[in-house]
Amino acid sequence: MTKYNEIANYIKNKIISGEYKANDKLPFEKEMCEKFNASKMTVKKALDLLVLEGLIVKRRGSGTFVKDISEEQIEDLTIKNQFTGLTASNEGHKVESLILDFKIISADEIIAQNLKIEKEDFVYLIHRVRYIDEEPTVIEKTYMPLYLFPNIKKSDVEGSIYSYIEDKMEYKIQSSHSTVRARKSEQLDREYLKLKIDEPIIEVERIGYLDNGKVFEYSFSRHRYDKFEFKAIIVR
Repeated sequence: MTKYNEIANYIKNKIISGEYKANDKLPFEKEMCEKFNASKMTVKKALDLLVLEGLIVKRRGSGTFVKDISEEQIEDLTIKNQFTGLTASNEGHKVESLILDFKIISADEIIAQNLKIEKEDFVYLIHRVRYIDEEPTVIEKTYMPLYLFPNIKKSDVEGSIYSYIEDKMEYKIQSSHSTVRARKSEQLDREYLKLKIDEPIIEVERIGYLDNGKVFEYSFSRHRYDKFEFKAIIVR
């Protein structure tokens, strides 16, 4: 993920969480440069992005302020934020990956059905443990079609896969369909997530879509029960 996107996501998350409220003044650009170890141009680019998204407004001679946006716009932001990856949704924290497995396999019937490809087509299997501030948080098993991403390297999956998709491959992630369920922890969960034998996990099964309608991801994420939070907006 580019530096200016990191800064923009950090501020956006604070607006969504309510830490930055309508009409609050943002820190000066100089302060942001120091905080993020970024150039003035990078910070300006991040703020310009948020201006284009309608989240902040620049007032000449006064500074930069959070725009007084509607509850519907906040709800829309919250929904979109659910489609971001772990790295983008944890700005300001150290996110790392331990790769358990990374290889190309033939899709079985279930994988093929969910990725909208033919059985036996080649897919990537990416199995990794994600850490936030050095604490194990989630084990991810992800299947991605080879035809969409012919040149993924191990170094790409050690970081943010979503950043790789949008920044390097220049695809646009549109949405995801997720199923959330509670499960009993298994040996792998207990080993890598530091769980006791009687502690559960929260499993999220996800199918991700690009804006061209193609499925880019079929995944299972197994989260520590005490570090998982699911937010939903229900409209009647």
